Amino acid sequence: MFSDVAIKVEGVSKCYQIFNKPSDRLKQIFGWSGRKYYRDFWAIKNVSFQLKKGETIGIIGRNGAGKSTLLLLIAGVLNSSAGSVQVNGRVAALLELGAGFNPEFTGRENARMTALIFGLSELEADEIIDEIIAFSEIGEFVDLPVKTYSSGMFVRLAFAVIAHIKADILIVDEALSVGDAKFQQKCNRFLEQFKVNGGSILFVSHDVLLVKAICDKVVYLKRSHDNYAVEFGEANTICTQYIEDLYAEDSLTLDQNSSPMVNDNQGQLTINEKPLRTFSSNFVIAPNVAFSAFNASGERFGSGDAVICNAEFINKDGYVINSLQLGDNAFLRVFIKAYRDINNPTLALIIKDRTGQYLMSEGTAGNFSGISLSMINGETAEVVYEFTFPNLINGEYSLDLSLADGDILNHVQLDWLRDAIVLSVSKGRNVVGLVGFSNYNVRWSIFQQTLGSILD
Repeated sequence: MFSDVAIKVEGVSKCYQIFNKPSDRLKQIFGWSGRKYYRDFWAIKNVSFQLKKGETIGIIGRNGAGKSTLLLLIAGVLNSSAGSVQVNGRVAALLELGAGFNPEFTGRENARMTALIFGLSELEADEIIDEIIAFSEIGEFVDLPVKTYSSGMFVRLAFAVIAHIKADILIVDEALSVGDAKFQQKCNRFLEQFKVNGGSILFVSHDVLLVKAICDKVVYLKRSHDNYAVEFGEANTICTQYIEDLYAEDSLTLDQNSSPMVNDNQGQLTINEKPLRTFSSNFVIAPNVAFSAFNASGERFGSGDAVICNAEFINKDGYVINSLQLGDNAFLRVFIKAYRDINNPTLALIIKDRTGQYLMSEGTAGNFSGISLSMINGETAEVVYEFTFPNLINGEYSLDLSLADGDILNHVQLDWLRDAIVLSVSKGRNVVGLVGFSNYNVRWSIFQQTLGSILD
């Protein structure tokens, strides 16, 4: 295998023998009457692809397409019925919640035991155990039996282990969909850095947006009854094909004879009469975005010569609020303190989705041209942003705050606070994508003429 290839999968297939009843298995073992007592079930057929070093490949497909089976074959948990899998480097796999954990052992004991199973020496396992516990953020629960853990605590500890065993290849199944947005973003930041350092990642998810965001290429497993197919290519192209296939399979086929066709007059329709009824509507729903309290202990980096002390959403009268309606005016108040003279302080806010992808950002750089915002040692400043809150879809988001000294091209990072505030959106807009249009309204008019008479 080439030195730049981490995993090479060639013509891999997996077949299971399905018996109708336990006695048929015994009959097959002893060759009773020379007949076949089982039927073949092919989980996957003839899958081939290569994962290069420093590359991330996603695996997508409908439920039952064989995604988890493929990961188990690559991880060495299962043996293939045909084809071959070649792996170049140490593999760490997070295939399902708590896989390999003994429910009677504590989190600390399971973490150490799992590190040993992955090939670390006892000395190496002891050296990283504190880092694993700190990364997992499960606190005092680490010394309780894992049978008392929630699903989120399971995945925190399991991911913390595979993040610290110095693996060359990570295999991650749907387990990362468990847990809060803050920890998911922490995991995604680790995956990004792991990839930058030359690590390779195999990633399975039904979240196509997430796959497109973090994967270079995608393996699309397609199965319909006894028909098997595999598509492999660039992430955007294959994910688009997957979505098109889902809609094509699930949608009803319209009778073309009953579908009205627009005339040839450039597709334009003209109605000269007044509408019988007209309905108008603005986008008005109940408050649907909630804000967490300021997370002062979140991950941060920078010189520390000035720091972000607090951030909170307020109303127009200056009172702190914990929710508002999408599309409303929002006021974000941020306090910063200088610990040395700052010549040109700039503050930016960034809204991210649960995967850590930047959705939108804005800052003070360029907003105060010709005005000196300099701060002296010991001074505190209040910065208030006013903006229309974006029409985000349902889900969890977070707000980063970045404080620097200088301009966009030449600056010193003073403080960058990740996940300073978590935003939880419910009753969000029914839109395709991440955001809907702001401040929009719609008018719907009904005429007496039918579509057919218009086209005559």
